[in-house]
Amino acid sequence: SEGLRPLRHLLKVFLTVCPMNSIGFFGLHIMTAGTYEGEMYEEKSDSTLKRLFTKDGLLKGFNQINNTAGTIKLCAGGISL
Repeated sequence: SEGLRPLRHLLKVFLTVCPMNSIGFFGLHIMTAGTYEGEMYEEKSDSTLKRLFTKDGLLKGFNQINNTAGTIKLCAGGISL
């Protein structure tokens, strides 16, 4: 219908977004984004965990726990952790 035409444009835009989530509770901070497919690179210690997932030379997703000293930046070339 004509009334939904503007919404179709928004659906096209939002179908390409990257799923993200973050939460912090009881001093534990967790951040996730993307999908967990492809090869996994992992760094972990007693109090932190960082996992990056790549496929075909592209970053597909990540999760990190208690690594709050670093920042996440969305760059033109991808995600920098």
